[in-house]
Formats: sequence, C-alpha cells, structure tokens
Amino acid sequence: MNRSIIRWVVVAGLFISSTSWADSVSVTITGTGGTIQGNVYVAPYYLNVSGGGDPAQGIQSGTLTVICDDYTHDVTLGEGWIAQINDLTTSGLTQMRFDSMPNAERLYEEAGWLSMQTGLWGGTQQSASMIGEYNWAIWSLFDPSLAIDSTAQGLVSQAQKYAPNDLSYYANVRILTPVAHTNGTPWTDSTSPQEYITIVSAPEPSSLALLGSGLAAFIFRIKKKRANP
Repeated sequence: MNRSIIRWVVVAGLFISSTSWADSVSVTITGTGGTIQGNVYVAPYYLNVSGGGDPAQGIQSGTLTVICDDYTHDVTLGEGWIAQINDLTTSGLTQMRFDSMPNAERLYEEAGWLSMQTGLWGGTQQSASMIGEYNWAIWSLFDPSLAIDSTAQGLVSQAQKYAPNDLSYYANVRILTPVAHTNGTPWTDSTSPQEYITIVSAPEPSSLALLGSGLAAFIFRIKKKRANP
C-alpha cells in the first residue's frame, strides 16, 4: 500500500478517536441532598468533574449540582463514567438518552424549565421536599408510566403550559448523557448510569456591558497613544 495512503489512514483514525466524544467529561457521583421521596433519593445530586472540565460548554472542574431526568437507570455513590455534554440545540438533541421519544425536543424543554424553577442554580430556592416534587415531575416526562402525586402532576401541567417553546430560552441548560465507562469502553447495556441536567452560569448583561466599555476605553487609549507618540 502506498505510504501516503497509510499516513492518511493513521491520521484519520487518530482524528476520529479524539473526537468520538467531543464535549465530554469524566464525572463521579459523590453525593445527594439527602432527601428521600418515594423510597429514592431526589435532587440535588452532586457530580465531581475531573480534569479541566469543558469551559466551552460552561462546565468547570470540581463539584457540579445536577438533577436527574432518568428514572429507569441507577447509580451508586462513587461510580464514575464519561458523560457527553449536550445543549438544547437541534444537533444536541440527537445525542441525548431520550432523543427517540415522540416530541423529545419539547420534553427536554419542559425538563429544562422545571429544573430552572427549583432555584438550585440561582434565584429563590424551593424547599427540599418541593425540589423532590420537581424531580418526580421531570422523571415522569420521560417515563409516562411512572406514578406521581398530584403536586408533581401539577408541575408537569405548568411546564406544558408555561415552558417557552424556544430553544434559545434554554441556552444555559446542559444535559450530561452517559456514553462510556471511565476506561473509554462504550456503554452497551441497560446498566448505564443515569442522565442528568444542570444549568451553567453565563455573564450577566451588566458584566458584559462593563467588559465592553472597558475594552472600548482600552482601545481608545491605545489609539490615543499612537496618535501622540
């Protein structure tokens, strides 16, 4: 075989292997908020993100607060895995656990809206029991056969009515979908860990304005200095 072809195959293979799970991080589940409802722990859950995280997706290394959207799988404290970070965009939706469900886009919008209402990532935080109700509401979106109480059912109805049908509204929502064991071996069975939702931080508009004015002043000073050597 021509050596140039061999080199091309090797380079292509390296490129594919390095981008198999773009926007992925290694995580370990380290704890919960301690609230049990319906004989299971409910949100918040805490993941430890190792390495440098994924700053481009707003995921930093260290402790990450999450809420679970996947009632059909289990995890144990100390378990680790590689998670694909997906945002609520058309391409991101195709990589999530429940992407094949009818109206998957709308279901993830409603799950994102419910997550925001908990106050776990800012604003007025709900009580521990109420956060549990939000978690059950989210679980029921992706598992309609799940029995939930009237409070959680009311939250589902609110999400269906009030969650904006606009993906840009959910720009800070991230879905952490398990894709592989920590050694890189893909999950191939139902023993995969759960999928989680988190809300990442974004600069406040006022901060962006200050940054912009600071840059403008900096540029002005440079131009002024050049004009008056």
